Amino acid sequence: MGMVIHDDFWAAAQAMPEKQRAPFIYAIVEYRFTGKEPQGSPAWLPTFLVLKGRLDMGDEKSERARKAANARWGNRPGKEDAVDDAAARAQADAQAHAGAYADTDAVAHAQADADAHAGASSCGNAEVEVEVEYIDNPLIPFDEIVHALNEAAGTRYRSSSAKTRRLIHARWAEGYRLPDFLAVIDTMAAEWAGDPKMAKYLRPSTLFSPKFEDYVNRGPRTRKEADGYAEYD
Repeated sequence: MGMVIHDDFWAAAQAMPEKQRAPFIYAIVEYRFTGKEPQGSPAWLPTFLVLKGRLDMGDEKSERARKAANARWGNRPGKEDAVDDAAARAQADAQAHAGAYADTDAVAHAQADADAHAGASSCGNAEVEVEVEYIDNPLIPFDEIVHALNEAAGTRYRSSSAKTRRLIHARWAEGYRLPDFLAVIDTMAAEWAGDPKMAKYLRPSTLFSPKFEDYVNRGPRTRKEADGYAEYD
């Protein structure tokens, strides 16, 4: 049985006082392999409890992947290794996707609680199709952002799209907030909506891409058509 250490696990440890990091990381690993939870009330316990749910979810996905593989391939001779490999890949993919939508704000809030607590204390061969359950950050207004784009561009993009949410989440993680998204939508809609060549780029994959910073720092109608549009593909 393997284990995936996500970026936010490590980020949470880095945010702690140095003397808390080793026991925190050890507690995560110990829980993953033995199911044993930390004793007492260490300062980092709130953060551990947040991440514990992530580990439990990964185990559930792994079990579903194993069952799906067995259902598809059964116990036919020569297929056991393929089933195991497929289940392992499915678990890794599920955990990686879950990490993409991890509620980093929840981890930050838990760490803040931990700091407060500390202050008080001191004072391959087979394919498996797996349903991935994404953890959405409840603080990100996906619906409002996509609705604003649809209103401005006359489109019908879905706020439930995993691809769209991934793009919005990435920009949110960079520090951008709702006013930035609305400004980009308004600016680029004003510039591109009347141009048949450019109107098709009023879409999440363009506006919420890594070029988002360029759009944020751009005034309305400053871009010349001569700049071309191929770069937005």
